[in-house]
Amino acid sequence: MGLRLPLIFTAIADSIAGYMIVRGRHDFDLKHCALLAATSTGLYFFGVALYNLVDRNRKEESAPTGTLPSCRRLSRTWIGVAASLMLYLSLASNCFEDRFRSQRVIAWGLVVISVITFVFLKIPPILGAARAFNFLLGLSAALPIGFHSETKPWHCVVVAFPLFLYVTALTFVSSLEVAGPDNLKARIGVGFMIGAALLAAVVVPFAIVVEERDIYNLRKTLSRNWHGIVFATGLSAWMFFRARCVKDRNGTLLLVRDGMAGTILIDAGMVGCFHGFYPAILIAAFLIPTAVSIAIFKKLV
Repeated sequence: MGLRLPLIFTAIADSIAGYMIVRGRHDFDLKHCALLAATSTGLYFFGVALYNLVDRNRKEESAPTGTLPSCRRLSRTWIGVAASLMLYLSLASNCFEDRFRSQRVIAWGLVVISVITFVFLKIPPILGAARAFNFLLGLSAALPIGFHSETKPWHCVVVAFPLFLYVTALTFVSSLEVAGPDNLKARIGVGFMIGAALLAAVVVPFAIVVEERDIYNLRKTLSRNWHGIVFATGLSAWMFFRARCVKDRNGTLLLVRDGMAGTILIDAGMVGCFHGFYPAILIAAFLIPTAVSIAIFKKLV
């Protein structure tokens, strides 16, 4: 299951950020946040287990003597049981509360469908959609969404689009782990990632300007919602640095690892747009357990 396991906190940050965008830091419920964390954790481990199960089958068919080291100690049966159990626990956590249950189940189902589809097809935008739907899972737990509600489905699409774009570009870059280092492709992918980070920083001002149809107020709107730019700038600088260091497979692995951790800063940037700097810091704090888990994993391996 490799490097993916220590990055579990990135999935939790997605759904919590979606919830916090609506609730802010003064109006969110810890119980709901805990259930969201459990739901995203189950979905994440389900995806990792399923990916490794399918990938193991492919490896054994193409190279029977080259079984994946990460799966060598576990049988297909145990991996399948683990995937099923995580999926069940995720659904149970998601359905524990009655509030907005129907739309939460829909969002949960969209994540599951996206994960399963990506595992078999390996198409980057599908994984981007899975992450975006996980983010919308948090939104769906905080407010009603519908064509007859104040929050329309396309509003959610606008807010989740930066995360979709970022993860899609990152997944494209991650394909270089197998294909081999390619500086041009890495820089193109990172360019889109940086664009997504900057888009996350201005998604709220842009949406406000479009809604009001007054482009001349963009500068004024940005002056009130500038907080996300701090996180976007930091993430962009680090991804640019990592892209310049892609000279071998290890450089690509580090770029993908740090890029996936960077989804936390995408989340923080969007929360900062809505509620300012301090709520965004609460989301960015997920980088701490992510870094600790990566360090522990490296020692164990």
